[in-house]
Amino acid sequence: MQLPNREELLIEEVYAPGESNDHIAQAVHSILKYIDPSDLCGLRKIVLAQESILSKRERGIAPRRSRKTLRKHGKCGEYYAMSSNSPAWIRLVVDNIIPLQSRLFRLRCLMEIQLAMVLFHEIGHHVHTLKPKYCDSELFANEYRDIKMKALIHNKYWYLILLIIPSQIFSTITRRFSNMKISTGS
Repeated sequence: MQLPNREELLIEEVYAPGESNDHIAQAVHSILKYIDPSDLCGLRKIVLAQESILSKRERGIAPRRSRKTLRKHGKCGEYYAMSSNSPAWIRLVVDNIIPLQSRLFRLRCLMEIQLAMVLFHEIGHHVHTLKPKYCDSELFANEYRDIKMKALIHNKYWYLILLIIPSQIFSTITRRFSNMKISTGS
């Protein structure tokens, strides 16, 4: 059996007219380097979309019931399993993953980490359908995401660990000081 080539995986961008996010497609290509080709077998495309172009059903807005519109938290990604008439594919809702107006997410490393968390999770669902495990699909997808995120950060963003560890120590210290009771001398 020949394994699929990462370049054969179609990355389709579906944005509102006048919108373009080429750097996001490049980030997805970069993230896919951390996925084993066997895990991509049967996956045909990854669709990058904006929430505004999705239908109400695709956005998670339920039909009106007694003058209230029920809305689930905005979906970040969704895996569509292979069916008799279509191959498996993944949709990433870019503006739910990355707040495009946020200056913080203009940093490529933070943008890629956010994208990778969702993409690895959805690919985990795909792998679960290829190699069914005796556990919940969500649990497997979360475990798959965690393994791939460790590899990504260890290999590509190792320098962030130098920032994360001191910030965790600082937050622990401040939390302990905020929990201390200050006694007054009266």
